[in-house]
Amino acid sequence: MRIAYVCADPGISALGDKGASVHLRSLAGALARRGHAVTLLSTRLDGANPPPPDVTLTQLTDGSLTHIR
Repeated sequence: MRIAYVCADPGISALGDKGASVHLRSLAGALARRGHAVTLLSTRLDGANPPPPDVTLTQLTDGSLTHIR
């Protein structure tokens, strides 16, 4: 299954070291280990922690999330 895991909170970096950042990486990594193709989309990618293996990181920019019906 292809999964897009979205974190649009500008206060959370996908590569940071605080609890929410660790949670993002842990869940994305667990899904990837189960054989899913995971893309982690985040507004922030700053930080020194590496992404989980087999997880694709993509940075969300202003306007990349729009209202979808």
